[in-house]
Amino acid sequence: LYGVKNSMIKYFLKALEFNMIKKKRLDLKNSDFTIISSNCLGGVISHKLGLKFMSPTVNLFIEPSSFVKFCKNLPFYFEQPLVEKQWAGSYPIALCNDIEIHGSHYRNFSELKDKWNERKRRVNFDNLFIFMIERDGCTYEDILEFDNLSYKNKVVFVSKEMPEIKSAIHIPKTNETINGKIQVKNLLGYRNKLVGKRDIDLFDYIKFFNEGIIQLNRK
Repeated sequence: LYGVKNSMIKYFLKALEFNMIKKKRLDLKNSDFTIISSNCLGGVISHKLGLKFMSPTVNLFIEPSSFVKFCKNLPFYFEQPLVEKQWAGSYPIALCNDIEIHGSHYRNFSELKDKWNERKRRVNFDNLFIFMIERDGCTYEDILEFDNLSYKNKVVFVSKEMPEIKSAIHIPKTNETINGKIQVKNLLGYRNKLVGKRDIDLFDYIKFFNEGIIQLNRK
């Protein structure tokens, strides 16, 4: 009975979310864009909106300090070959020059490499949106450095209000504590069992993609 109840709740949430996503897709005016994301958040948003994956940073994560370095010189890193890093973990890690790419949702290095090479050719450098999340060891210095990147459209999800950081946004009730450090949790979880809204949906990413404006979704 418990399993049946959980399945019914998931079905109900998916149905509510589907209606919300339909409206988001209709409201989206900017479609030929690339999301460069420090974790799989960008790929999930692209999938929700029914967009083609225009970025190699799908189904993986890059630690924040490395991600900032990566973003400082995207053309250079996209020209570098991926090399497999040997380790004892359950997913593949690739080295792109001095950047570690954690293929957390890939079965093996070959799959990660093929998708990376395929999708990096689709990157639209004239219509870039950069996402970073304060987690995986992200420091305040990483956030400052991210905020100083030259990209027009960038956003960093932070664990508290940071009015001094122009690209920062704090989504209420999205913090967790890992090893004594407060960070932003996985933003893909549902807010509660009565609505089909996930934590990330409190960020108005449609307005961000359409107008470059960073704000919470008040609807």
